[in-house]
Amino acid sequence: MGEDVLSLVAARQGHFRLESGHHSNLRLDLDSLFVQPTRVHPLVNGLAEALRGHELAGVCGPLVGGAFLAQMLASALAVAFR
Repeated sequence: MGEDVLSLVAARQGHFRLESGHHSNLRLDLDSLFVQPTRVHPLVNGLAEALRGHELAGVCGPLVGGAFLAQMLASALAVAFR
């Protein structure tokens, strides 16, 4: 199913306080997945196939980190992006 998602993500080591308040020594830049959309398309299409049987009416995602995925997934499922 295309490239492994972790090989596509920019990662930084250090000490990070996450938006949730938790701390981590690894930070993943998920927005970097969508700089070259053709690289992540096989992964999104796989997710769409897994969800197709659930008859979704739409897909939504937060503007920070999730909107790109939500928009691509909505397109693959031919449903509304909200």
